[in-house]
Amino acid sequence: MEEYAKLLNTILTKVVFNHMTMFFVFLFIGFTFIPPELTLYLNAKTPAFFPDWFTLANFGSLIFALVSTMIWILISNSTKSIISKLRESLKTNSEQARLINLLHNLSTEEQHVLAMSCLNERIIFPDNRTQLAIQKLLSKELISYGWTNDKYELNPLIRNVVLAKLDKSMNSHH
Repeated sequence: MEEYAKLLNTILTKVVFNHMTMFFVFLFIGFTFIPPELTLYLNAKTPAFFPDWFTLANFGSLIFALVSTMIWILISNSTKSIISKLRESLKTNSEQARLINLLHNLSTEEQHVLAMSCLNERIIFPDNRTQLAIQKLLSKELISYGWTNDKYELNPLIRNVVLAKLDKSMNSHH
């Protein structure tokens, strides 16, 4: 009995349910659970050109396994795709939340550099405080290097939030 338990444990822990494994599972189900009445009926209807060892009931079980495997592959691939898109979305949302939280603790100089990069303005001859603010924003991944040395691009994940803040601050000054 211990050997059967060990075999079952090995099968459950080591066998990966890939497509070929599922084909064999469906083939086993097709041969095992076909009703005896249906087997007798299909065996009687088997054409003469079929070999003796391969009846119409066996052919039906094989077709059942193939169709079930195709359905399994479609369901498996679509589920994997949905799960990977969900994980990617969760990762993006958590990264966006992290970056938005960083916006609340920015210094005035960092906010100024962020606003200039959001408006796509050049930062020409920055002083030491501005250079330090640029380096801090780069390390926090809020901005990245632009096409030219004196332009920086805002991280697209927080672009809408920064634009809304800029719009709010501009409207409050008028």
